[in-house]
Amino acid sequence: MVSISGNTGLGWYEDHSTLQHYWYTRSGGVNSIVTDFSPPYGLDASLTGISGNNLIGYTNGGGSNYYGLFYDGSTTVDLIEHAGTDTYALGVDGTNVVGEILVAGPATQSFLYNARTFTPLIDPLAYGETIARGISGANIVGDYTDMTTEHGFIINATRWTTYDVPVAEAVQTEIQGISGNTIYGQYFTHNSQLYGFVDTLNLSPSSTPEPGNVATLIGITITAGLAIQRRRIR
Repeated sequence: MVSISGNTGLGWYEDHSTLQHYWYTRSGGVNSIVTDFSPPYGLDASLTGISGNNLIGYTNGGGSNYYGLFYDGSTTVDLIEHAGTDTYALGVDGTNVVGEILVAGPATQSFLYNARTFTPLIDPLAYGETIARGISGANIVGDYTDMTTEHGFIINATRWTTYDVPVAEAVQTEIQGISGNTIYGQYFTHNSQLYGFVDTLNLSPSSTPEPGNVATLIGITITAGLAIQRRRIR
């Protein structure tokens, strides 16, 4: 499963030839309708999110650089902010899309695309990358790296707030998505354990987001250590 919107899920599978296929599933009661389909640009594209009938993803179109895709079921919009760079669409809510742009220099930036223009998103505390991964209404979430580790961020209206999982053992936080007031993601601990988490926040524009009741999901041991890396579907 890649993403879900209402009662519609988006996922993929590999066939016996290791070719990747994408599918919809729409649930109604106990019934589920699964539709196998090819994304825009066929096997060169990866889909990353769904909102209603809108799909997002990215492709290299057979070239050397990746660029984002916004697909409404009939028309595809190519999301290219800077020629010669890589653009990844990672989160969608209606016609608003967030993602990442790989540009030269240490401060990799993210973007908000609203069907007309790109708005750059760079966390004011970032030393390395800023990755916007999810959007819900006026709230955008993701993560950034500073001089030492990775932190989550929440953009609440126009205000940036750093979010670290309120668990004593956590040393690295990544927010992967948001739905309403609920965020979810993963974090690393000192002993190389990787856990998922879900947290419900107060995200009203007049308040500063604060951790709520965090639900920690099952953890696994990462033998490669705590090196900060991109965790992106390719």
